[in-house]
Amino acid sequence: MMLRWKIASMFFACFLGLIFVGPLRGDEKIHVAVSIPPQAYFVQQIAGEHAVVQVLIRPGNDPHTYEPRPSQMKLLSDGAIYFVVGLPFEEALLPRLQSLSSSLRIVKTQKDIERLVGSDHHSGHDHELVDPHIWLSPSLVKIQAAAIRDGFVALDPAHTSEYNRNYSIFCSQIDQLDQLIRGEFQGKTKNKFVVVHPSWAYFAREYGLEQIAMEIEGKEPKAADLASLIQEMKEEGLSTIFVSPQFSKKIAESLAREVRASIVVIDPLPSNWAEGMLHTAQVIGESLR
Repeated sequence: MMLRWKIASMFFACFLGLIFVGPLRGDEKIHVAVSIPPQAYFVQQIAGEHAVVQVLIRPGNDPHTYEPRPSQMKLLSDGAIYFVVGLPFEEALLPRLQSLSSSLRIVKTQKDIERLVGSDHHSGHDHELVDPHIWLSPSLVKIQAAAIRDGFVALDPAHTSEYNRNYSIFCSQIDQLDQLIRGEFQGKTKNKFVVVHPSWAYFAREYGLEQIAMEIEGKEPKAADLASLIQEMKEEGLSTIFVSPQFSKKIAESLAREVRASIVVIDPLPSNWAEGMLHTAQVIGESLR
């Protein structure tokens, strides 16, 4: 219980430091851009007081339909470093940024990660959509954190020892979080959970679970797919459907009525990443009883 309290206190303190997205007083701060809120959390763990973070996609926004505003493009081009994570919109954005600013450093935090290629759960057909949700796997976050550390060291070598120390501390905190998450799944007889949007494949792989997604290649399921899912939920005794705040839950509500399931929100883009991950583990674990 004490460990949980300490970690929760640490998470809350980190969250307070991430709300700010504008410039701070003084030029000593490194102006950093990231695409999504969890990355801001990672950056703050590594950079501490040396950076101020601009988050492009705010909580509740859909990263799949994101288009940067002119004001955000200006902030990006004026920044020192942009940490990307492998989202589709970044591929179109990077050439534009490079044409606006030759001094902006771009660090691909996904570069050392072998990403999953999605597959249609119900029909079994493979497709070429790369799953970008690597920030939902604690072990993969360590790899992203190393890329962030290296980016700061290259930009600000005077504080190398601090960045290295912060990285080591953050990895230890991830290990503690990982143990808490694993504890939520100990002794469970089920391992499948149903989601609308397939954000949780890396999380599921890490913890021996199976994500069943209602969406197929970004589209709502057809009648045959929905019938198959209803049958599977009944056979497996699954009575919870997980939805994301970034997407409509209309189809989930329709399915919930069919199978008498409850709807629970889990956020794949939490500002407080560690707290969000633990909450997700707790509610998924509860559904597997």
